[in-house]
Amino acid sequence: MGAIAAEIARAKTWQNQDQEKFLSAIERGLELIDSSIDDDKWRGWRSMLFGLRNELANFYLNNSYKDINILYTAI
Repeated sequence: MGAIAAEIARAKTWQNQDQEKFLSAIERGLELIDSSIDDDKWRGWRSMLFGLRNELANFYLNNSYKDINILYTAI
């Protein structure tokens, strides 16, 4: 979970500065979330992970949607 939060923090840093780095951080975050969903260790957290993945995907598909700081603060 810490690695996911770190990628969201990186995305927060780059959101208004470097579009390529912003999207790369989100991609890495999505990959980490997918890996966590597939890991039985996080079975009890899957619904939260799916929700987090959905929100992060919204930023990837439409990065002007809102400030990613809202998502960062939530985690």
